[in-house]
Amino acid sequence: MAALIDRRRLICCAAAFVPSSVPQPAPRKPALDGAWRSAGSSETAEVTIAGYVAVGFFWRYHYFEPSKVRFSNKGEKLGFSFNGGRATLTRAGAGATLLVVEQGRASSRIEMIKN
Repeated sequence: MAALIDRRRLICCAAAFVPSSVPQPAPRKPALDGAWRSAGSSETAEVTIAGYVAVGFFWRYHYFEPSKVRFSNKGEKLGFSFNGGRATLTRAGAGATLLVVEQGRASSRIEMIKN
């Protein structure tokens, strides 16, 4: 019986010294991470995203602070409000996105590319 107890103590002590820094998979970056600007459009737009945070929004020669930012589960769609409207940025392919800006009744659709 004493030998059995000693083995249990040895196993418990060994488990206590296992390093807790076992490699973990890196968190996935959202698909929209980076700076996006209008591509071939007469509209001037830029959306900057860092991780899961919309950092800035430049629209028609004005800078706005994004608020009420929401990402889709996979991070491929971003919706936010700004002073005077709301916008949605959606991944449309490998290097392109679509920005839809709504201000009152007016709506603009702009193809965006990554800077």
